[in-house]
Amino acid sequence: MYTEYISKDILEHEFMKCFTPIHILQSFLGSAQVDMKYNFVTDTSIYHKLYSLLWSIVCSVSLYEFIKHYYFKFYMKCFPLFCTCTIGISIQYVSYITNMLFIRCYKRDKNVKIYLMLQKIDHSMELIGNKTLNRTQYLLHLLCLFAMITPYSVGYGVHLYYNMERPLLNIFLGMGVTTVYLELLATGSFVFYLAVRLKAINNALSSNLILEKSIASNFIKSDLNRLLVCFKDILATFKAVSKIYSFPVS
Repeated sequence: MYTEYISKDILEHEFMKCFTPIHILQSFLGSAQVDMKYNFVTDTSIYHKLYSLLWSIVCSVSLYEFIKHYYFKFYMKCFPLFCTCTIGISIQYVSYITNMLFIRCYKRDKNVKIYLMLQKIDHSMELIGNKTLNRTQYLLHLLCLFAMITPYSVGYGVHLYYNMERPLLNIFLGMGVTTVYLELLATGSFVFYLAVRLKAINNALSSNLILEKSIASNFIKSDLNRLLVCFKDILATFKAVSKIYSFPVS
């Protein structure tokens, strides 16, 4: 029984690789909600939490440098512009801090459970070992990360280089805001993963229903039952994802 429990917690390599690009960047920015290594997904350790605290501190320093810069540049010339810049930057900072607090204070076992539920769906649908689906999503994640981060990083970097006296101190606030965008992308990756499986179930159900009209087979009926169970698991997983990521997305 214990061995069976452990085997269910072991994730397939291709399955883990599918989510690796987003997880690596989240780990670098201190916003990873789980720890993925050695084919296991576990709760983040105390070192992850300390690393997140360090990121929060340096982002706070960047916020101070931003406000100080705009104060000396716009306060005497145009007070409304100074207020607008300060409020806009502060809103970004508050979004980042609240997201980090949510990530580190919310129960992480639920995040681990999502990955196990996703792999359970693939096992039920006999998709484990199907490299095409997971590799497609892996490449899609890389493309989305490139499309999301590159324009933002270049624009933000140019702004810092030409407008800030100490750009290296200000760069961390922009990286902090990136964590919020990554939460949106992570949510989208789960939804896309489930949508692909849901479409596969829909196609299989349509094919089986057509066959059932001409062939009375117990095999077809059992196959339909299996697909319906998979459909139920997909809905349960989607509900779990929407519950956990509803705060970061909103």
